[in-house]
Amino acid sequence: MIWALDNILVNFYNQNLAGRPTGPNQNVTVNCQGTGNVNISGTTSYDASHGITSASPLVYTMTNCQASVVSSDGSLSAALTLTGVMNENGSWNAPSYASVAYQANANLGMTGTITSRGFAPATISQSCSVGFSSSISSTSNTLVGTVCGRPASVTGQ
Repeated sequence: MIWALDNILVNFYNQNLAGRPTGPNQNVTVNCQGTGNVNISGTTSYDASHGITSASPLVYTMTNCQASVVSSDGSLSAALTLTGVMNENGSWNAPSYASVAYQANANLGMTGTITSRGFAPATISQSCSVGFSSSISSTSNTLVGTVCGRPASVTGQ
């Protein structure tokens, strides 16, 4: 689940804020892949001397937002509808990303399907708190956090 949420938020940022002027007044509402929308608001900055982008915080407010993601090797996929708020705080230096943290409010609604090669698809239908951090470098990718009070982690995707 945290792999899917992380990738969905990265896609929202890359498709709607990356390459735009940075500053404290980010505020864009866009349609999701299927139905629904996401409003992204908050502050971004860029330190050109170090090549570091920061978000502190960005708030993703999702309303019946249908989004899909597939891993680079095709082994994981997710098709989710999300309703709720996630906050992003952190900084990154592309292509190495570090110190990015996400936290959802107490009622992030999630419905849909997650598929992992070799396993039966998992159907998701729940509302709960979600929190995780992402650390990506040239040698490792790690997501660690909690979903609905349960520990969750992903390495290598």
